[in-house]
Amino acid sequence: MGGNIFDSSKLKFYMLPSSYKNFATTLELKNKIFSYEDTPTIYDRNLFYAKFSSGYWMYAAYYEEELIGASYVTDLGDAILIDQIFIDKRYQRKGIGTRLLKFILDDKENLEKIFNKKFNRCILRPLTASEEKFYSNVGFSNDTCFMEKAI
Repeated sequence: MGGNIFDSSKLKFYMLPSSYKNFATTLELKNKIFSYEDTPTIYDRNLFYAKFSSGYWMYAAYYEEELIGASYVTDLGDAILIDQIFIDKRYQRKGIGTRLLKFILDDKENLEKIFNKKFNRCILRPLTASEEKFYSNVGFSNDTCFMEKAI
């Protein structure tokens, strides 16, 4: 982020093809952001890859050419399941997580084609109190350990 000036016009969002290379790149970013104490299961590469290879799609945020955020998405019955949104700490609190979430939700029709079903809600599970606050602020309601939003 040259000179600490953030230029949002250089921010791009993509749905990434399912590949081991994309998985490894996003896992590396995720491990830079979270400590083992935050989310120990993300450090188990085999467990994480098994999840990734079983129908998850990746969404990514790039600033210039650098991957700065990502999320994994799959289906859960009539719901889109978002498996956490994570943003590089240098870029947090700049609206990128909100924009990535909006990009995913706006891609609902594409996800319905991929999974060959209709979705009427989105479910996610915040892992930290700050994530829970973030998701509440963007319209998700808390239902036990999951949060939900009609879409």
